[in-house]
Formats: sequence, structure tokens, C-alpha cells
Amino acid sequence: MFLQTYLALLIVETGNSLGAGGDIRVYLEKLSAVEDVEKFVEENPFGQMPISESNESWGFYFKVMSAMYSLPRSI
Repeated sequence: MFLQTYLALLIVETGNSLGAGGDIRVYLEKLSAVEDVEKFVEENPFGQMPISESNESWGFYFKVMSAMYSLPRSI
């Protein structure tokens, strides 16, 4: 789950997304009931897409990840 920044702030400020019928709560309830979690998440993405090598900001994020973890200089 890659939440949009404004959505994460909304959760903190109002708590509606985690309340009864809230979008995150409903998603997690459905997730908890499935047998194949990986398939469910793949078929039911939530929030923004993860950043991949094709993203225009990949270089920046790769630099950050490389500084935090032992990653090769390029992939």
C-alpha cells in the first residue's frame, strides 16, 4: 500500500479511513479474508503505484535507497 501524502494526513487528522466503512479498513478486512494475499494485492492495488525503474524519479529514489542499504551502484 502506497498511500498518497494527503490521504495519510487525512487518516491522522480524522481517522475516517480506519473507521467503520473507511476505505483502508474495508480493504484490510477483505485482505484478511483471502487465502492468496499476493494475488489479492496484485488484483486490488491501493493508493499510488510503487516507484519502479521506469519512473522519472527513479534516479533520486535509487540514490536514497543506496545510501540506506547496501545496493549496487546500478541495476
